[in-house]
Amino acid sequence: MRVWGWMGPLGPLLLFGGGLLLLSTTTQAQNSTQKANNSSSRNESVSRGSKKLFGDKCNATEECDFSGSVCDKLHGCTCNEDNPISNHLDKCGKSAKVNETCTFNEQCESETLQTECRDGTCVCMFEQQAITKSDGTHECISVKNEVTPERYVDPAMIGILVAMFLMFITICVVLRLFSR
Repeated sequence: MRVWGWMGPLGPLLLFGGGLLLLSTTTQAQNSTQKANNSSSRNESVSRGSKKLFGDKCNATEECDFSGSVCDKLHGCTCNEDNPISNHLDKCGKSAKVNETCTFNEQCESETLQTECRDGTCVCMFEQQAITKSDGTHECISVKNEVTPERYVDPAMIGILVAMFLMFITICVVLRLFSR
């Protein structure tokens, strides 16, 4: 669809109210966008090959290409009952509590909020501390480290105070002498 074909070489420009508005023809942009979308979808399926990841359509469990996965009744790759937690990409595993071993963050998050898998162990995020509740569950809480400010006495201030004290004494003595 051409926008202003009758304007010749000034086709992309439209004079309106003294201002200059730049218009582009949409035909070329739409065609190039369509070509890019078609080629990217073809490249995506080619680069992944027959690998099926979490959520991909499948017909048999063998098509799902990650450990602990099955092809469910809705024909999608998902995690099996033994390893129900997924990273929604290519891993399945069991849930893990704070200080237990893990391989991805979702294992920790399924048990305790605001936790992550760091160096193969579930720990609290954001420098929080894990506490154990009476029912055995864990919770990550922020611990306030109260920092008491250092008391600093400026030596210049001490000097000024001493000088003022001496002036006060001097003024008192002088006033006492001249008052008689």
